[in-house]
Amino acid sequence: MAVAIIVTILIGLDPSRLQVMRDIVRSWGDHAGWSETIDKRHRMTASDGLPAIGSVIHGRVRRVADGDSLYLQDIEPQIRLWGLDAPEWNRRGGSAATHQLRQIVADGELACTVMDHDRYRRIVGRCQRGNGSDVAALMIRSGAAREYRRYSGGYYSNIGND
Repeated sequence: MAVAIIVTILIGLDPSRLQVMRDIVRSWGDHAGWSETIDKRHRMTASDGLPAIGSVIHGRVRRVADGDSLYLQDIEPQIRLWGLDAPEWNRRGGSAATHQLRQIVADGELACTVMDHDRYRRIVGRCQRGNGSDVAALMIRSGAAREYRRYSGGYYSNIGND
């Protein structure tokens, strides 16, 4: 906040715009994963019933919802796969993406690191199969989905360049 006041004074910004600046800076941090908002969410998760950011949840796949989200046994919120963007099941390519995700998770057991919680109260997770392979990486490599770089920051950008 002090930085925002100093910037306001130095560049002559209208003080009424301080809240707008603060919201913009916080949103940058939210997407990068290092803002105080994330820390607050991390502390609030116990009361929310959502697993804490950074924790790892394990379970068998109960159901694949579409090409980038699924459910695990005994875990109620849906898991949205981090860094992955697949067409919705009712869009062109959506059925194929859903089928591909079903094939990838067919053995059923996943370990998902909780990366975030989204506005729909879903767990955003980076999931690995029992053999350690990353589910999103396999989806991207198959061509059924693409990297959601806005959130992944290019984490999967070297897939296919091995």
